[in-house]
Amino acid sequence: MASVINGTNIVLYYFNPATSTAVPFGAATNCSFETSVEQVEVSSQSSAWFREYKNDFITWSVNCDGFVSLSDNYNYAYLLQLVLDKTPITIKFSIDNDNGTGSGLLGYTILTGLANITSLSLSGPVESASTYSVTLQGTGGYSIDGVEVTQEGINISSQIVKMYDYTATGGETTVTLPGAIGFTCFSVTRGGVEVQDINPVTVDANDVSFNSTTGILTFGSSLAAGEHIRALFK
Repeated sequence: MASVINGTNIVLYYFNPATSTAVPFGAATNCSFETSVEQVEVSSQSSAWFREYKNDFITWSVNCDGFVSLSDNYNYAYLLQLVLDKTPITIKFSIDNDNGTGSGLLGYTILTGLANITSLSLSGPVESASTYSVTLQGTGGYSIDGVEVTQEGINISSQIVKMYDYTATGGETTVTLPGAIGFTCFSVTRGGVEVQDINPVTVDANDVSFNSTTGILTFGSSLAAGEHIRALFK
C-alpha cells in the first residue's frame, strides 16, 4: 500500500544565506509548488501530420496561505516590507517523506531557489481568523536535495538526507548520533528555530558544532528540559 505524505509535512521556509538560517513562513496553513516547461513547436514536413514539440524554458512558482500573526519569526509584516523593497528571497520548500512515522529513514526532500513576491493579499472577515495569501515567482533555477526513494526498482533520487529528532532531558550540551557518522550536518533546529551557525571557529550560545567522526553534536548553551532538536545530514 502506498504511503501518502501528510500535508502538514510540507513546509515553506524563508532562507537567509548570510546567516544560513531558515524560518517557516508565519502561521502558514497551506503551501504549493508548481513547475512547468514551455513547449516550442518543431513540426515539419517529416512529422507525418502530427505536431512535434521540444522542451524550452522552465518556470516555477510557490503559493502560500496562512493566518495573520505577529508572533511568528517570519510573518506577513516582513512580506509587506519585501514587496515595498522589491526584494527577491531564497526559499526552501521542504517535504518530510516519513509522514510522521518517526522512522527517520526517508528524511526530507528540499527544493531551494530564488523567488520574487508577485502578490500578497490580507483578509479580515468579521469574527473570523484573519488570513494572508502570497505568491512567489521563481527566478532562475531551483535545486533538489533529495533522499533515496525506490518504488518498483526505480531510483527517484540518489542523494541520501538523514533526519534525527531528539528531546532534551535538560542540562546536556552534546547529543550523540551514531547514524550520522561520516555525514555532513547542514541544518539544526532548537525548539523549531534554526541555530545561527554550524561548525563556526568559535561556538557561541546560539551555535552548534558537529564531529562527523564521532557523530556528536555540541551546542553552545545547555539544552532545556523538553527542548526539541532536529538535525539534517547529507
